[in-house]
Amino acid sequence: MPKLNLVLNHYTDEERALHEELKAKEQALDNQICEIDMDTEAGRVLAEELAREEQNCFYRQYDIYELALNRYIESFKDNPERVLEDVRKVAQAVNREDFLNMLETRRRTYEDIDSLDEHMREMLGEDFKERLRKGTVENYNNYIILLTSQIDAQLAVVEEYDIDRSKVNAILDDVAGQFYENNEPEDFKDTEIAVTFIRPKEHMFNLTKANRKIFSNSVTAQQLKQVSFDVSPTRGRNKTPALFMVNVDLKGIESNENLTEFDGGVFNSIVSVIAVNTAPVFTAKQIATHYYYGDNPSNSNPSQQQVGAVTKSIEKMRKADILIDYTDHMRLNGKLQEGDRYAVEDYFLPCKKHYITTNGNTFLAYELTRLPPLQVYAEDVNQIGRTDSRALNVPVNLDETKAVIRDYILREVSIDKDSICTIKTETLLAVGGLDPDSSNYRTKRKRIMDAVDKMLAYWKSEGIIQSYSYTKKNKSTVKINIKRKRKLS
Repeated sequence: MPKLNLVLNHYTDEERALHEELKAKEQALDNQICEIDMDTEAGRVLAEELAREEQNCFYRQYDIYELALNRYIESFKDNPERVLEDVRKVAQAVNREDFLNMLETRRRTYEDIDSLDEHMREMLGEDFKERLRKGTVENYNNYIILLTSQIDAQLAVVEEYDIDRSKVNAILDDVAGQFYENNEPEDFKDTEIAVTFIRPKEHMFNLTKANRKIFSNSVTAQQLKQVSFDVSPTRGRNKTPALFMVNVDLKGIESNENLTEFDGGVFNSIVSVIAVNTAPVFTAKQIATHYYYGDNPSNSNPSQQQVGAVTKSIEKMRKADILIDYTDHMRLNGKLQEGDRYAVEDYFLPCKKHYITTNGNTFLAYELTRLPPLQVYAEDVNQIGRTDSRALNVPVNLDETKAVIRDYILREVSIDKDSICTIKTETLLAVGGLDPDSSNYRTKRKRIMDAVDKMLAYWKSEGIIQSYSYTKKNKSTVKINIKRKRKLS
């Protein structure tokens, strides 16, 4: 929570009391977990149970906070840019002591890294401690990171009303500049120890038809039980008459839930991150960093809401399991003989959870134990798309809607076929979950299309695409035409 949390003013008395009760319970559970002997199977099982209860407390607090946050956002409806006053007010509430405490907390977190249990050291490698100590982050950036972490609520307002983010950055730069005029930078040198994390230079897309069907806002989990997709070639005059079917059986998702396009983006980010890092270990914040900011290290501090959304997505996928029978697809590609069969079944996202406690602080990391079945399938049939991670770092305030629209366009562009990629506007907006019957559809449509225009202009300037144009009908854009580059650089 920020030092000056203006959202608290929008809690009801009942919400405030429940929030404090849940917070105390969460802390008590965390203390219990820290006292458990993780060397025994019974201890690990108990820790898992308590951690689920602790996580539930966190989510319930978050739900209460989100209600108050929505009221806070609504309060700026008549004059959205008034939130910039709050940005400065919250940033100026941070002082030298807060900064030193942040650096000291980060230092302590890794100072006692030897306290990690034996199997964690084995998994991460004995050089882990040494790698943690390499390199420091320039302290001016540290202070900007601290300030940014304090203004989550204000950034939510900025996103809702599409306020120019550069106005926020200018305020943070000004506050940070005043801080360094009044303090000696030497006081803060070499105080932060950075965790080694390799940023992927490429972002991968799963291009299979199964992937498109599974990650969809419009398809429920129930509809993905024992379904089949035809993967027969359909282009050209010699259309294959035989059906080549891929069978999927998805289980473990609540009947009223589904795997969304956003979950697909998180899935692709995990696969991309794991592909370049030595150990298959990641945190929700690392995945959110790649997903929202690509290769941009100067703007890589995802908000609490963004990390929370990624965490929920990971938890949903790791609890599901999937069977994919792609015998026909392998036979179509000449990799199986008639009568042979190939299928793969596993957890949708097979990963362990590790609760790492050091110096009284506990944090959560995930370990991908095997490549997910959906990714195994895509690699086996050579349906992987790639784009430069720079393409993710678009000059747009990304929420989940704009992020999945960004992903959809990049995925279509990454397909190596015709030089021109044509996307219907209606399809793009449906991917983003826009309801044409909603009262504010036209306003949201304009915001989305303005954001898409900024993305396309950025990709052209960065050499991700060659060019783009719009097909209009009655002054309204009905198609986007993008000229691909054969090799994305």
